[in-house]
Amino acid sequence: SAGVSYLVYSQQDSVEAGMLLEKSKEASNSGDFGLAMELAEEAENLYQSEGDKEGIAKSLTHKADILIDQQLLDEAYDMMVLALQDFSGTSQVAQIHNILGTIYSIREEPLMAAEKFNTAMQYLDRLPESESDRLRAGLLHNLAVIYSDMGQFDEAFNNYLESIEYARSVGDSVRLSVAYNNLGMAYGDNEKYEQSRYYLEQSLELARDRNSQIDIY
Repeated sequence: SAGVSYLVYSQQDSVEAGMLLEKSKEASNSGDFGLAMELAEEAENLYQSEGDKEGIAKSLTHKADILIDQQLLDEAYDMMVLALQDFSGTSQVAQIHNILGTIYSIREEPLMAAEKFNTAMQYLDRLPESESDRLRAGLLHNLAVIYSDMGQFDEAFNNYLESIEYARSVGDSVRLSVAYNNLGMAYGDNEKYEQSRYYLEQSLELARDRNSQIDIY
């Protein structure tokens, strides 16, 4: 009976940890980073009590996202380097490389950023298809931004368009809105104004559908 009791308790802990991570994401989206980090650490502690490496890795990647939102790049970088060592066998490896690529991008190290984003692509098959497609859309978008910044516009356009296809497939309207906006800006920078206007209008329509005042502005 003790074994059965432990299993039930463990499942409840896992569900509770998942709920804590969701609440942490909500707090982070609202700008309450202190609460977000507190909830993420509570989730991590629950996953640690179960020895759930997948859960711990998810908690760590979310904590790194919170740190990046606060521009605490060195802390986020160190956390992800350690996570890569300790959780290389989990499905979160792609996300870890994605976060490292994001940090390199913010630091204006585009070659290192592109390397990390491309490395992340190699681990997408560890994720369920819906999660894989969503992250693939994000990675393609991130690569498009990097290529655009480096003046490699053909590569940038190809990645933006592919990112849009994957974002459509999973119904990610936020990703679509951002991709349309950035693609429109890239076409504008290349004086391709008809294409630029088309994608900017697509972005604006999605922003209005979500009533996102910042994106509309």
